Amino acid sequence: MKLIWVWLCILAGVASAWADDSTCAELNGAYEHAVNTGRYQTVSTVTGKGQDSGKLWLRTFYYDQTIYVRRPYFPWLSYRRGTLDHTDDGRSVFQNCTKLGTETMAGNDTTVFQTDWQRYGDKAVTKLWFSTETGKLAQTERFFTALDENSFYSGLLGQSVLDRYAYDRGLPPPLEAYKAYLPTVHPE
Repeated sequence: MKLIWVWLCILAGVASAWADDSTCAELNGAYEHAVNTGRYQTVSTVTGKGQDSGKLWLRTFYYDQTIYVRRPYFPWLSYRRGTLDHTDDGRSVFQNCTKLGTETMAGNDTTVFQTDWQRYGDKAVTKLWFSTETGKLAQTERFFTALDENSFYSGLLGQSVLDRYAYDRGLPPPLEAYKAYLPTVHPE
């Protein structure tokens, strides 16, 4: 009898892992489809408790092969844009994926996922909303649980950042507004 119980527990664990893998595969495909789209913009705000809640944290234009980034009170920066995938040094960026269901945002239907996110030594519990019409990201919210010492997200440990996405945007601000060009840095 104990052997049957052990066998059932093993099968349940394998079935759970298969379900998680397929959910992460669905999430990874949608993520890659969204972040490697030609032109879009994100507006990022700090959310949650604290003095920075609701404040603009970052404005980003993804324009062909360049990323233009601006934080409040700082000049625009530009970076060479590489293709992002769902791995970071061979590890999956998304782990422990769960499909939460659907929500309507600004009149548009979205599919909502929750996952553990990791990239470049940073970690966050993340919710992602994908448009059911286009399959692209509509919004993400990351609650940072660990940050690398050189993290782009420095100062946000224990806080959340909400990113709202807009697609098919025109040109970013005039190029003369950019004070620096950093060819290989990945701010994502």
